[in-house]
Amino acid sequence: MANPIERELYSMLLKLDEIGEAHDEIGDTEVRDLLGSLVRSHFIKGEKLDSVPTSLGMFSKEADEKVRAVLTVFFTSVLGRLDEESLNTPQKRFAAFQDTSIRTDVGKSDYEEFFGHYECLP
Repeated sequence: MANPIERELYSMLLKLDEIGEAHDEIGDTEVRDLLGSLVRSHFIKGEKLDSVPTSLGMFSKEADEKVRAVLTVFFTSVLGRLDEESLNTPQKRFAAFQDTSIRTDVGKSDYEEFFGHYECLP
């Protein structure tokens, strides 16, 4: 079965890769843990998200704003689809997000590079 968020996930990873070209800290543990927590809470568990936080652990306000914009686009494009058959349980969303076959062409980055990895649903 095709990944229901493949396009959105790939696009987000590609944009985060591009940000990482100028801002190495995007791969730092603090940033990765915060971004991973947002995805797990709001996409995987389906908790309500009013807005993406303004501070995401990047070294500058400009970098935080870039990452925030990318996450906002991702959440906007997928959160309204949580009732779809392919995304209607946390387990399905967890599997779709942690799809190691989706990697960027440039940096060969997958979800783990920016969001960390869990062996099972947290």
